[in-house]
Amino acid sequence: MKKNKILNLFGDKLIVRNQGVKYSELAEKFMANFENALSEMGDIDNILEFSIAAWNFGNLSLIIGKEEFKKIIAHASDENINIKLLHEMIYYKATNFEKHKSFIVDYELEERNGEQILSIITQEEDAYLASMLNH
Repeated sequence: MKKNKILNLFGDKLIVRNQGVKYSELAEKFMANFENALSEMGDIDNILEFSIAAWNFGNLSLIIGKEEFKKIIAHASDENINIKLLHEMIYYKATNFEKHKSFIVDYELEERNGEQILSIITQEEDAYLASMLNH
């Protein structure tokens, strides 16, 4: 990964480091419950991207109507993914991490001392939804 990836994503904006709960730790706890199924997806990037999608869908399921969410998630069914696992992870996120409402917008894996260190970049609900509407 490129150095200064975070800065490049957000231009010259000041990045405020999270002073509260670390979403990288939350993501690891979230994924640990599905470790066996996720390991079948191959490389770590596929696992992280799938898990981030499930996390964000879980957040979305809590803020929009059930019927509207069904329409949105139906598009995921068209993809070549494990839709059963996706639904399980969405439900797990919505029921076990419901107070953590920030959406995950990016991640970075860095190797330090032979160990993979995960960093997560989040966006608050209002900003995330506004950016979705603008795309």
